Amino acid sequence: MKEFLPVIVEDIAERSWEQMDFLFVSGDAYVDHPSFGPAVICRVLESKWYKVALLCQPQLDKPENFAVLEKLRLGVLVSGGNIDSMLCHYTTAKKLRIKDKYTPSGTMRKRTDHAVTVYAKQVKKLWPDLPVIIGGIEVSLRRFVHFNYWEDKLLSSVLESSGADILIYGMGEKQIVEVADYLPGGVSINDMFYIRSTEYASPEKPVLGDYVELPSFMEIKADRELFVNAYQLQSREQDPFYGKPVIQKGESKYIIQNPATYPLT
Repeated sequence: MKEFLPVIVEDIAERSWEQMDFLFVSGDAYVDHPSFGPAVICRVLESKWYKVALLCQPQLDKPENFAVLEKLRLGVLVSGGNIDSMLCHYTTAKKLRIKDKYTPSGTMRKRTDHAVTVYAKQVKKLWPDLPVIIGGIEVSLRRFVHFNYWEDKLLSSVLESSGADILIYGMGEKQIVEVADYLPGGVSINDMFYIRSTEYASPEKPVLGDYVELPSFMEIKADRELFVNAYQLQSREQDPFYGKPVIQKGESKYIIQNPATYPLT
């Protein structure tokens, strides 16, 4: 087995890295196992010779903890972890859970509610010019207008609320390598509107060929039946061979989802 991924400044110094390519911010503690998405994505990037470090469960009351691994070349990856942060904290009866199974000793509140949104916003404050790429189950489930059960509230896409540059949905191994390979060549993250199993936001409705448009945030807010209609429409476009791009107007931006990536060989 390879040595563990770097998680602190001393780990980076031991590798004699002058600059890292990516920092992965995760709501989970570090578990180097193939059932944990952050470890898988970092190992895939590592296998392509990218320098990657993990920042796990950063303390939000200490923004300097985000900046401690600051020499970044290409971008920041953000995930809530192996489970949606709201489900991690609350039961279906809306009671606070007593243990977080993805944190040492089961300690609660090492991650925040809506972890992806909060982490991504913090990253954008520290590194406004760096691409921020979000992914994981919390992102995949919240990539369109969705209903937050615990807050009894309709929310827009997590891509819009987080201010991230690009969203990767589903299994992310192929997409993250494609994004990573474009960035060193000078391709702007804002021009990556063609990668499968990704979403991007636009202030204007893009000109596309054949696509499916979902009811907007405001339409769904006015008529709950349209929420069901929107889910049916987007779920039909998940086939990687026949699926079409999907567009939805959020609170202020258009969210554009590319068709699903092709299956692994």
